[in-house]
Amino acid sequence: MTDYPQIERVYFPALDIFRIFAFGLVALNHMIVIEAKYAGDTLLFPEMIFGISGVDLFFILSGFMMGRLFLIQPDASRPKPQKFILDRISRIYPLYWLITVMLTLLLLIAPNMVFSAREYEPDIIPSLFLWPTDAMPLHLVGWTLEHMMFFYIVTMLILMLKRRWLAPSLLIWASVTIALYHTPFHRINPVTELISHPYSLEYISAMAVALLPITGKRLASALLILSAILIAIPVIWFGTQGIDIRTIPPLHRVLAVTPGGLLMIYALSAWRGKNPSNKWISLAGFARAGFALYLTHVLVLSLLGRIWAKFANPNSLWDNFVILPLMFAACFMIAMITERYFESPVAKLIRGLDMRRPAWR
Repeated sequence: MTDYPQIERVYFPALDIFRIFAFGLVALNHMIVIEAKYAGDTLLFPEMIFGISGVDLFFILSGFMMGRLFLIQPDASRPKPQKFILDRISRIYPLYWLITVMLTLLLLIAPNMVFSAREYEPDIIPSLFLWPTDAMPLHLVGWTLEHMMFFYIVTMLILMLKRRWLAPSLLIWASVTIALYHTPFHRINPVTELISHPYSLEYISAMAVALLPITGKRLASALLILSAILIAIPVIWFGTQGIDIRTIPPLHRVLAVTPGGLLMIYALSAWRGKNPSNKWISLAGFARAGFALYLTHVLVLSLLGRIWAKFANPNSLWDNFVILPLMFAACFMIAMITERYFESPVAKLIRGLDMRRPAWR
């Protein structure tokens, strides 16, 4: 049997940086849209739209952490499947519900502010429960959470198996995903589309990489250089060709982003410790706020963009130089406040457990 490394209460400071980077890319991507809509002129380059790949990087990071911290543990040390899914639900749903309820109220008062550019009006009830439909969720970023909940449900099922079945189960999941994606099953309805979507391959491949022994820092440094090259190649290619990554086939997007992202995460995992040291406390705080940043940044940017539009100077970029960094900083500030005073306390209340757990969560 494979001799999997045993890791308990491990902290990955470099992966905290990666987590912040991934969510920051997504926020940057939406800042491009806000600037183009409200500023009258643009400082950010359209090619920065590749920042949406931060979503792919988060899928990869989540899969790696699920594999490294839970699946490879001895059978007796693994969390019980029901506890695992409760922890995930307690982290995802409360803040998502809060924002969805706020958007629902706004929908009743000023509907054009919520879905004026949508092809379909959102379905409120499916949106609340992250059930995929033809329409986008009321909170636009909810589509990624639909995938995450699917990933977590399958991970819960894998936790029910003995550890010796871990690698075979991942292989079966990946094979079924690829097979179904190339059949009519993929397009029967939104649920089958989600089940067979190539995004699952990002999460699965990262869990598989988590089974590998941890590398030394010298080799990790070399792998970081290689991973940076693998990430830069599609960025440069799509940028020079004027290709929007959102418009390419999903499998092509996965193949473009995953190799570099996987290698970088694996290399960064070489830097680790049992608990965050004092020098990483602020970093851990930023990382904990990552999910809150992801859920709140669109609302913050939209609000600030509407304010910006009232005094924006379309003949000068000076206001862009000042406002864009302030908007980015405001997104992080609101996220950290939200995480500290709502997300984490509510999750703690639901779990009924001590909150001393790895900072990535």
